[in-house]
Amino acid sequence: MLGLLGVIAFLAILLFISRSLSPSVRIASGLVALVVVIAMIAVSIAYPPQPQAPTVSAQPDAAAAVPVQPTADDCALALASENASVAALNRDDYQTAYHYAQKGLAQNLGCSDDNDRLVNHAYLLSMRGLAEHHLSVGDSRTDLNQANALLVQCETAPGLYGTHTGAQCETQEQNNIQTTTGWEMENL
Repeated sequence: MLGLLGVIAFLAILLFISRSLSPSVRIASGLVALVVVIAMIAVSIAYPPQPQAPTVSAQPDAAAAVPVQPTADDCALALASENASVAALNRDDYQTAYHYAQKGLAQNLGCSDDNDRLVNHAYLLSMRGLAEHHLSVGDSRTDLNQANALLVQCETAPGLYGTHTGAQCETQEQNNIQTTTGWEMENL
């Protein structure tokens, strides 16, 4: 649309500066050029260029998804990615949050501690689900539902039940439920 308006404005300006035309034709072409330029400005304001959708991969790297040897270090790496994802979500940097959640889920596959793996998986799915919702990619509802099921396990698992970690799992489950309820209310 702007290309066509640009051509019209260019031709009108050429007619305006042409000395071989009568003054009334030159004035008319000058007015046409002015109107077309104003229309171009109005169109560019009314329809600004749309940002490109972010590109995300739905799966972690295949190489990262196959741990060679499960270690406690993998648990710590997954936790570090989880913390990075939370920090990115707090900055509304959903692409980075998604990236770190994906990375953490891949790292968590190698976590050798059952309770750490459970807690990390639940939180990382929560972070990925939140990021997916804002990026309009993946299946945020499924991720948050799976996260909530894992968080319930975390609340009641031997070694976690009645602990600070178990209570944090319950809080995250409530946050996930509150967030999805808010999304549903927005869609009414």
